[in-house]
Amino acid sequence: MHKTKLLLWQHIWEHRQTGPTIYNIIRKVSTKWVGYTWKTTQTMTGHGNKKAYYDRFHLRDDIDTNCEHCGTYEDLDHATIHCNEQRLNARQLLTNRLATIQKIYPPTDIDTDNKQLVSWINQWGEAIIHDENDD
Repeated sequence: MHKTKLLLWQHIWEHRQTGPTIYNIIRKVSTKWVGYTWKTTQTMTGHGNKKAYYDRFHLRDDIDTNCEHCGTYEDLDHATIHCNEQRLNARQLLTNRLATIQKIYPPTDIDTDNKQLVSWINQWGEAIIHDENDD
């Protein structure tokens, strides 16, 4: 039964109309926790503090759903792929955080499994969903 449900879930995952951004990163479904942070999950699923999320679920009526940098509707794809300004800001924030982290935790040679990839994706998620309280 468990295997059948996993196969069905995998089939749905491969043929769904939404979520192509996440599918490009995670191609195989699993019941095991990979290690993604809350912010990474929010970023990859299009939830969190992105304007499109508030608009989609009608959580706030007072929010302008356009990107403050270029005026385009701000959703996950826009923030992570299309908007150069947001990507530059996220990249700079990520670079600053990595510099701080590496002073405390020097990089290691962990390339034997997905730990390096999960770590990088978590850092990306942290950079995209930035809270002022994090500073």
